[in-house]
Amino acid sequence: MYVVGNEYSGSLNSSIATVWKNGQSIKLSEETSEANAICIYNNEVYVAGYKEINDKKTAIVWKIGKEETPLYSESDDLESIATDIYVDNNGVYVTGILRNSTKSTAMFWKNSIATPLSDESTYSEAKTLFVDKSDVYVLGCDIDTHEYDFIGKIWKNGVLVKEIEGANPVSIDIKNNKMYIAAFGLDDKGISQENK
Repeated sequence: MYVVGNEYSGSLNSSIATVWKNGQSIKLSEETSEANAICIYNNEVYVAGYKEINDKKTAIVWKIGKEETPLYSESDDLESIATDIYVDNNGVYVTGILRNSTKSTAMFWKNSIATPLSDESTYSEAKTLFVDKSDVYVLGCDIDTHEYDFIGKIWKNGVLVKEIEGANPVSIDIKNNKMYIAAFGLDDKGISQENK
């Protein structure tokens, strides 16, 4: 059994990305870091998260015991964070964000090649993904930072295909050509009935 998460240590109680295998912890980094998702493929364990490189959060894919792959931001003022991961024989798929104090862009990486899913006019996040044969679905949201409201987003192969007012999606599954999404909304700004 594998569990992914973080341990906290040091005088500053810094988080350290960690995987537990059958109760035994495996630290993925000595730097401040977080592990957000795990995928096992061909007996190899992949973990997505971030660690601080040169005092900046940088999205990372760890292949436990073998290598780590940073997913750098091309802009010095943007940090990157990986939120979910999936691996198959076609490669490594990762969702995440590029952000600073004023903007956040939903991101998708396949084999370390970055694809922005949103533009800089919105504050967006990509949270999770689902691979269905040759199609890649990414779930995320726009966040209205003034009204603190959500607009759920579904991208298929990099193209926005659906918006869900009031929804902050967290999980997606596809069975028998039907899409199932788990999401939450705020009490006074709930998910509209047509989108439930």
